[in-house]
Amino acid sequence: MENSEFQLLSQQITALQTMTHAQFINVNDRLDKINGKVAHHEEQITEALIERAQNREQQRNQANVHVINCPVKPRVEALEKESISTKAVKSWILASVGVTGIVVTIIFALFKIFTGSV
Repeated sequence: MENSEFQLLSQQITALQTMTHAQFINVNDRLDKINGKVAHHEEQITEALIERAQNREQQRNQANVHVINCPVKPRVEALEKESISTKAVKSWILASVGVTGIVVTIIFALFKIFTGSV
């Protein structure tokens, strides 16, 4: 190889190295930009997870307080008592009507037997 050919090859290799180096710098810049976005997203995710955990704890506490201090509980108990009372009254009325019907039937039957108009 001659000196001029060697210099030409050397210049071509140097040019290729320079282009490759520039491409690596470009890739590194892009990676830095992506890493910055990833770090920002990780912060947002961490904040969201913490907020979610706090919200769940707050909801548990509110649920426990609501069960203890439920404003509807006295109304429900009153309605249950009323429902039980209503059922008892209805069954007593039905039993009374049935017994009354039987007693009237027996009296009517005895009347027919004793009067002889059978």
